[in-house]
Amino acid sequence: MPKCPPDRFLRPEDVLVCNIARGTLGRVCHVEPVGDKWTADTQVMIVRVGERCLGKSLFYYLYSRHGQRELLAREKGIAFADKRGQTHLYPRDTLTISVPLPAIVDQHRIVSYLDGARGRADELKRTQDSTATELARLEEAVIEMALRGEI
Repeated sequence: MPKCPPDRFLRPEDVLVCNIARGTLGRVCHVEPVGDKWTADTQVMIVRVGERCLGKSLFYYLYSRHGQRELLAREKGIAFADKRGQTHLYPRDTLTISVPLPAIVDQHRIVSYLDGARGRADELKRTQDSTATELARLEEAVIEMALRGEI
């Protein structure tokens, strides 16, 4: 069994970026809890933050439209790869992205606000899905009643 290099083991605050294949290229996630043996495949770039940057703050930036444009502007391919969707994001190119870096206290405040907004958006989506299901059932019931001549 091959050994995994130590830098492939995930740490809290890491940001993961899919770095190969059109369709998933540039997708990002933030690592919060982490097991001591969790690793990432080599097709996933691990971005480690320093003391001046919160991982979740970097995640939100790279997840944003602007961050996605910045990431995907660095997409590279090889001669035949573009036709097969095998394009790449290379770490050396990703490191050239200029990330806004407010004071750490402001990053905490921004992350807290965005987490709350995301939670509210998720709740609205669940409510919308539930309402759509109820509406579909109501429409079916009305159609059935109409076909039986009950309305």
